[in-house]
Amino acid sequence: MPHVEDVEPGYLHTVADFALQAGALLLASGAAAAEVVGAMLAIAQKAGVVDVSVDVTYAVLTFSYRPLDDAAPYTRMQTIHGRTYNYGKLTEVSRLVERFCQGHVTLNEANTEIHRVATASGPYPWWLTRIAAGAAGASAALIFGGDWLVMLAAFVANVVLDYLFGVLGRHKWPTFFMQTVAGVIAVLVAVLVNLTDPTVNSSLVVVAVIIVMLAGVTTTGGVQDAITGWYVTALGRIFEAVMNTIGLIVGIAFGNLVAAHLGIHLAISASVSMGPLWLPVILLASAFAAIGFSFVAQNPPRIIVPTALLAAIGYAVYTAASAANLGAVWPNAVAAFVIGLIAVVYTQWLKAPAAAFAVCAILPLLPGVALYQGLLGLNGFSALVTALGIALALAGGLTFGEYIASVAWRQMRIVENHFFAPLFATPFATQRDKSRTRGADNEENEEKACSD
Repeated sequence: MPHVEDVEPGYLHTVADFALQAGALLLASGAAAAEVVGAMLAIAQKAGVVDVSVDVTYAVLTFSYRPLDDAAPYTRMQTIHGRTYNYGKLTEVSRLVERFCQGHVTLNEANTEIHRVATASGPYPWWLTRIAAGAAGASAALIFGGDWLVMLAAFVANVVLDYLFGVLGRHKWPTFFMQTVAGVIAVLVAVLVNLTDPTVNSSLVVVAVIIVMLAGVTTTGGVQDAITGWYVTALGRIFEAVMNTIGLIVGIAFGNLVAAHLGIHLAISASVSMGPLWLPVILLASAFAAIGFSFVAQNPPRIIVPTALLAAIGYAVYTAASAANLGAVWPNAVAAFVIGLIAVVYTQWLKAPAAAFAVCAILPLLPGVALYQGLLGLNGFSALVTALGIALALAGGLTFGEYIASVAWRQMRIVENHFFAPLFATPFATQRDKSRTRGADNEENEEKACSD
């Protein structure tokens, strides 16, 4: 690539356009801030544009270039509007950045491709993702001990919610109100099930409905940003997760209030167990829950079965840790840690970002039961504290597992797909610093070669 000072100014605009479009899609799809900045700086460096600064906040990306002469600096900004569970686009953008940095596509080809990815629909038809959403809810109901009636109710409710979320999203409804609608519908379904069979534990119905709506990607990405020093972005993501969860709480509480005023008292129990199910059946249900959510999140077909296997492994680790009497929180952290480790291994094998595997795999471990018990006051304030602890344990364990695996693999220099394995870098690393580091490494290698 030519140096930017040797070409027309339009070339710089083209480079910035590709970098900002790629960064915006990555950030909107759940990538950590360090990964977004790393990809944008790599694009600029491959394009021959030096002295570039990239900054990421919660919803704004900035691309700045400072010329070496006295020419005016160049700055472009890009905003994102909301986040989605679209790991298909996350994978496609990561692969495109990888191919561009390896020289397999030109800058113009990359710009054309990134615009196609931004406007393209997912790999699956709408009816398949809708059925998959229902299957994820039904599988969650089975994990938490629900019978066929609870599973059927959870299936129908999640299909309806998937449709409503699509309609409300097209009308630009805030996510908070969409989550509130989900909470109300969860209680409505529990009422209908209770009228059909009063012996059914309504807690199972509500948990099975809301489990897919619980914040997973935002919490995980927020914790990773906080660990690596991106505090502004971390605060925004974590607060987004809190507001989404509060939306569920408001909806469920309102639904229960209306039901009580109508004289309908749900059969709610503070004890929600997995039921007398054989462990392989529970692991299979965990795998199906991950498969369902993978379709909803538009994961590429090649990674769906490995993600299901990872979910089963994670739940098996959780079960073993629970049997070791590690408390209510630590088993989730241990399971998430193992999932994070394996997810990074998957990135090199299947060429997809770690989040595409990990977030889908932890779905059966999300703290729906503790959250539901806490908001209804079944176990007092301690249940809400437990739910928060589980959420942080999952996010922290997942991030720590990915960190250990990423650092180990990069130290052994066996990471082949750099933009798939998670990147853990502080906000203070610059393009010039990275270039100097690489230059020092090259000089050291040359000295060793001469001495040999």
